[in-house]
Amino acid sequence: MTSNQNIADTGDNWDKVLFLFLGWLLGMLSPMIVDAIRRRRELKEVKNALIRELQELQFRLASTAYLTTARLGEHNRSFLNWFKRIIDRYQGPHRSDDLVENIGNQLTWSDAQLAAAGEYQKGNPNKGLGLKMHLAPLLETKVGQLGSFSLEFQNLLLDIHDRLRIVNEEIEQYRFYFKQTFAESLSAVNRKLILENIHGSYKAVSDQAQIICNLIDKVVEAISKIRSQDNTQATEMHEAHEILDLVFVSRHQLAKVV
Repeated sequence: MTSNQNIADTGDNWDKVLFLFLGWLLGMLSPMIVDAIRRRRELKEVKNALIRELQELQFRLASTAYLTTARLGEHNRSFLNWFKRIIDRYQGPHRSDDLVENIGNQLTWSDAQLAAAGEYQKGNPNKGLGLKMHLAPLLETKVGQLGSFSLEFQNLLLDIHDRLRIVNEEIEQYRFYFKQTFAESLSAVNRKLILENIHGSYKAVSDQAQIICNLIDKVVEAISKIRSQDNTQATEMHEAHEILDLVFVSRHQLAKVV
């Protein structure tokens, strides 16, 4: 009887030791698990916010490209198809169904009609465009903290950031050149040179704006891939939450045992 009691006591002691070890192990692991889950959630929130900002930026840049391309007389079928694709899927606060319909109607015209409209839309070269600077504040603040993203995502965002700077520099150049056209002492030769520089700024802004819009499409595609991967990893996240639940249950049990 005494022998059996000793065996039972020894078993109880081992149970306590096992619970203590398990509690210590889970106590060591739980902060890392919690931190991993927190960082993953924050990263997802940042990506979603970046996508929203970039989609707004894409619409504004596409609109700028529309204005500058019109002044260049390059509103051809290829450009209008590109522009319509962006404004058609845009669902932000500046969406215009009338604009979507208008561009759709233009695409029903013949090439000759589009060419004639393009020449007409060039307008008066002495009349400026109200080009505005394009800002992406979230991208600007996160550009130095991209290490948590995939290499593909980092490269796309850095390329967008750098090209956006070029667009804004060209808009500043355009504003400078346009102000010079008001100088009373400006000679005909210098006016011609300034108008050529303005034309060059239009071209640079239009080209870079279209490139950035295409890069934003690639960012959205990359995010879609990441979201697909996240769905396949949902089980792993569920298991992580189960481990955390086990931590709290184990601690509760230890409080009773010790």
